[in-house]
Amino acid sequence: MKKAVVVQIVFITIISLNVFGCSDKQSYTKFSPMEFRIDSSLVSSSETFFEDFSIQLPNNFQQLESNLIQEIKSRIEDQKDTHVIDPKVVDIYTDSLNNSLILSSLNENNLLSKLENEFLMQIRQRYQESFNISYFTINGIPVVYFQIYNDDFVNLKIFLLENAGFQLDFMIKNNRYREYSKIIESSIGTIKRNNTKENN
Repeated sequence: MKKAVVVQIVFITIISLNVFGCSDKQSYTKFSPMEFRIDSSLVSSSETFFEDFSIQLPNNFQQLESNLIQEIKSRIEDQKDTHVIDPKVVDIYTDSLNNSLILSSLNENNLLSKLENEFLMQIRQRYQESFNISYFTINGIPVVYFQIYNDDFVNLKIFLLENAGFQLDFMIKNNRYREYSKIIESSIGTIKRNNTKENN
């Protein structure tokens, strides 16, 4: 039963929010460094690697079983005609309360332009004033950050505007968001590039 609930929640929230995509070299003059309050007791001591980046996950997040990830991935890719940009799910992590983190790789030129135009237009039509958008850098990585609110979840969409591009989606239940905010901030603050001088 738990597996069915996890699949349903992750699948419905991804499809309902239409995940989007990446970027080429662009001017990031409006991106300022963001300071994160990282409480190391709230995140894993080990790094989880994805493409050219890594993150320390919230302590209570565990990798979803591979067969469930593949099922969700297949369902999302079957719906790609409804997406402005086509994401490729790489991994999914959940906790016992069915909050989740979805990691998706992207391969799309001009992400920043698409996020500020097609994506933003669709978000405005669907959620009206129930969203926020921010621009900043995380450990030198330029990021477009959306907070989107629906009846059940807060979706924190983090677009990493480097290389082929990457997207992280934290899906946190509304009634848990306040208690999870410090956990998510601590985790987001650990996102970094791999194999660079500043991180060695």
